[in-house]
Amino acid sequence: MHHKKTTTANHFKMKKTVLAILLISFIVSCEKETSTDNNKNVENKEWFINLKSPCDKNTTCKLKINKAFYKGDTVYYSFFTGALCDMYFSISIVDIEGDTIKTYSGPDEIETFNSEVEFIETIYSCDE
Repeated sequence: MHHKKTTTANHFKMKKTVLAILLISFIVSCEKETSTDNNKNVENKEWFINLKSPCDKNTTCKLKINKAFYKGDTVYYSFFTGALCDMYFSISIVDIEGDTIKTYSGPDEIETFNSEVEFIETIYSCDE
């Protein structure tokens, strides 16, 4: 009888150890996903470099590039801001390679965009 209790106790300790290892692995993988290394990688991509437009104080429409989540993946989208630039809603979200995932266009798509795309941060702004 005593041997059975020891085996059960060892089995319980092993389960706790495996659970702790899995939990730590999950936390570490989440930290990697949200690191700023992705920004450095995307800023070196040809599509990102080509998208950035030079601007000065006379530039009417200011470009912004945002990083966001879409269906669990990191995506990017750009748009112009300014009094004369906000006339029509049209945003394409792209992956880190610059491939278009989805385009939202027209006033009917604003609500859908806001519900499907979660803003993380602005990674480029022409006015900075």
